[in-house]
Amino acid sequence: MQIRTVKVDGTLDLGIFGDLQHGNISCDDDKASRFLQKITHKYPQVRWLCTGDYTDFMSPSNRAGYRASGLYADTLRAISFKALLPLVEEVAELMGPMTARIDAFCQGHHYGYYDWEAIDRHKRSEWLKVEEGTEIFEHSDRHLAYLLGALDTFTEYVRIVRYVWPTGAQYRVLVWHGTGSGQTLAYGLNRIVRSLGGWEGLNLVVMGHTHALGALFAGRSRIDDTEDELVEIPVGIVNSGSYLKAYTTDGTAYPEKGMLTPRGLGSPVVHVEPNDHGFDVEISLYSV
Repeated sequence: MQIRTVKVDGTLDLGIFGDLQHGNISCDDDKASRFLQKITHKYPQVRWLCTGDYTDFMSPSNRAGYRASGLYADTLRAISFKALLPLVEEVAELMGPMTARIDAFCQGHHYGYYDWEAIDRHKRSEWLKVEEGTEIFEHSDRHLAYLLGALDTFTEYVRIVRYVWPTGAQYRVLVWHGTGSGQTLAYGLNRIVRSLGGWEGLNLVVMGHTHALGALFAGRSRIDDTEDELVEIPVGIVNSGSYLKAYTTDGTAYPEKGMLTPRGLGSPVVHVEPNDHGFDVEISLYSV
């Protein structure tokens, strides 16, 4: 687990983005781009939390079979650099408006590996468009983080971001990609509520994976020793949304295979402002 501290002032605007799965036949890139352009224009100081599954290159089971397949080097080269690399570059362009303002960049389940044994060593930096001497990335999500100026916020698991105001107020956010089934629209929120049980001191929990655009506030109680009374602390529970259309005339989408319930497309934005008793928090769900 990694913890990041970010100093802020005034209203904190948090854009949440994930489960794009660019490359999937049902991915709606236009709506994703419209959301990013709208939010960065409306909230110029917006900070971003990214929950993973940016490309749809391979699922975990597909990836395991691919890496164990013993394919010839020329086939590996074609898969890595004629299929995977263009997807990463296209997503980097789409997500460009959030460059250098990303506080959490989570690895998802859908990503790929570049097979370096299939490409000449001196060509690697050129292929990935990284500066000479930069770490060579085997992992496509790490490469995407680099292209977006977010390598220092990349995490394979869980990241906690602590936003701190000049007054000393702290708003703590837990971000992760998530796990579990995506069959019901409420499942993702229920999953987050259950995962909250082992944590204290959080103000917001963000998860992707289930392709649900939803949010709620879960109450946590604590004893205020100075007042000898119980204080109710609202914890925001947010799913990061989806950009996979339910059905498409161009091929078979996830819902038709029984792998996903049709979703409303879009992403959430969280607005946080300190007050004398804690925080005023508004969660907006943008259906684009």
